[in-house]
Amino acid sequence: MVRRVIALAASAALAVGLLVTAASAGSEGNNIATYEVTITNLAATQPISPPVAVTHRRAVKLFKPGTKASAAIEAIAEDGNQSVAVAALTGAAKVTEVVDLGAPLTPSGVTVGDFTDSITFEIDAHRRDRLSLAGMLICTNDGFIGLNSIKLPKASAGTVTHYLNAYDAGTERNTELSEDIVDPCSALGPVVLDGDPDGNNNDGIETDGIVRHHRGVSGSVGDLLGAHNWDAPVAMIEVRLVESARNVNQYKVTLENLTPTQPLSPAVVATHNPKVSLYSVGAPASEQIEAIAENGDQSGAVALLSGLHKVTDVVDVGAPLTPHGVTVGDFSDTAEFYIYGRNSDQISLASMLICTNDGLAAANRLALPRGETITYYVFGYDAGTEANSELSSDIVDPCS
Repeated sequence: MVRRVIALAASAALAVGLLVTAASAGSEGNNIATYEVTITNLAATQPISPPVAVTHRRAVKLFKPGTKASAAIEAIAEDGNQSVAVAALTGAAKVTEVVDLGAPLTPSGVTVGDFTDSITFEIDAHRRDRLSLAGMLICTNDGFIGLNSIKLPKASAGTVTHYLNAYDAGTERNTELSEDIVDPCSALGPVVLDGDPDGNNNDGIETDGIVRHHRGVSGSVGDLLGAHNWDAPVAMIEVRLVESARNVNQYKVTLENLTPTQPLSPAVVATHNPKVSLYSVGAPASEQIEAIAENGDQSGAVALLSGLHKVTDVVDVGAPLTPHGVTVGDFSDTAEFYIYGRNSDQISLASMLICTNDGLAAANRLALPRGETITYYVFGYDAGTEANSELSSDIVDPCS
């Protein structure tokens, strides 16, 4: 039987009320525009690892030819590992948005399962931001495609095309040996390498670490073949403005627990496009809502929402709310914080009713104020993922 999110009975709902007060705290002072970007692999000889794209101020450099490769570029170029770059760029000063494309690009004209040679995504940028991008040339030792700090087009420019060349991170000798090449080269590349799967050895073949233009694959010194070489350019991106700049406002939010009988777990709060829904009454609970409602674990929801393009801001409140009128150490029944939102955004939140099996206090798609202060009363829901045994062994310890 599918268990679904249900509203608690009215009398119980009133008992677990959560007061949400949102007030506009002024504009962030920056305009944000949305761009659609399509990246296409032009090389029939090389797959490309999942690229990472970033919009940023001019002072930020993802890489620079003639200088030492960063740890982020080294991880991309040697292992196709974009997580180092994503972690370093996310939240960094002068960075607007980071997009992990999450899927590789197959060689031009090739489809492998769900993977193709082209990916389209959207990315936000402030006025005067630049766009950079990097992804591994998978059938190389430490080659990568790179786009460094290009200007973003105005609406009047239509779609602007840029061509990407190949770079050598300079962090590994180009042995072209299978044991020094990542195994996805065989899975996605034009031919299977002898010895695969044999991992990827990065030890003992380090070089000076200076980024240079890549000379290509020789096809005669190791296991790579002429079939892995390419003619420049290796990839192409097309960029167009899809949504003109709009103001992002800052809002001051106060959460107050109104019930003297229930503590609440640290809430996750998000501002987002009206098409985003944190949950839906009568529908099965997501894994993220289940984790909040059963365990007070908001980390999954924070991670998911932070990666959604139509989500403007996510706040992990970070502290529980005590029952109304109660103070426990540094914890109280009220939390205040700031969150950013666009003019058309809505706000949603979720928090566990700690002394339940799978109850939560939640609100979905509430309107943000336009200069005034708005107060909402939030009621309780049952995630429907756990029987309401009300046994201590099935209730999280913080209840006590």
